[in-house]
Amino acid sequence: VLTDGEDGGLPPERRRETIDAATLIDAEVSFGGLPSAEVTVRPREAIALIEQTYAACNPDVVITHTRSDQHQDHRAVADATFSATRRWPGRVLCYDSTRGMNQFSPTYFVNIDGFLPHKLKAISIHASQAHHHYMDEQAVVAEAENWGRRLGDQGVYEAFEVRVFVE
Repeated sequence: VLTDGEDGGLPPERRRETIDAATLIDAEVSFGGLPSAEVTVRPREAIALIEQTYAACNPDVVITHTRSDQHQDHRAVADATFSATRRWPGRVLCYDSTRGMNQFSPTYFVNIDGFLPHKLKAISIHASQAHHHYMDEQAVVAEAENWGRRLGDQGVYEAFEVRVFVE
C-alpha cells in the first residue's frame, strides 16, 4: 500500500482497516508511506517501493489498478507497477477499483463463487470508505454476477485486464 490514504480518512484508521482485511484473507501488508494524492509526483519512489516488495515476495501474480481508474493515485500506481515489473516474466493483472470511467476492458476472469463472502467481509472492514458507491455490497455482488452472465455462466467472477501473462 503506497500511501496511507490520508486524503480519504485518518491514516491510523485506514492502516488498521487494511491490516484487518489482509489478516482475513491471510495476506501480508507493507506500507510505503508516500503522501496521498502525490504518487503522480513521486514515480521513482513508487517504482522503488514496488520493486523492493516484489523482490522480497517473489510473487506468482502481481495485481494492480487499471490504468483507466478515476483516482490519480491509482493510475500512478498502475504505471509504477508496470515499470517495476517490466522485466518480470510472470503475470500482471489489473482490476477496476472505482468503476467510474467505463473504460475497463477485462479479458481474464476468475470464478469467485467460494470466495465472494470473504471478499464482502474484507470490503466491509473498510468502514471509513463505506460512503463510496463501489464499496456497496449490493454493487459488488451485482458486478460479480454481471461478469458471470456476460460469460454465459451463473457463477460470480472477478474481472481483470491482462498486462502480462506468462506461465
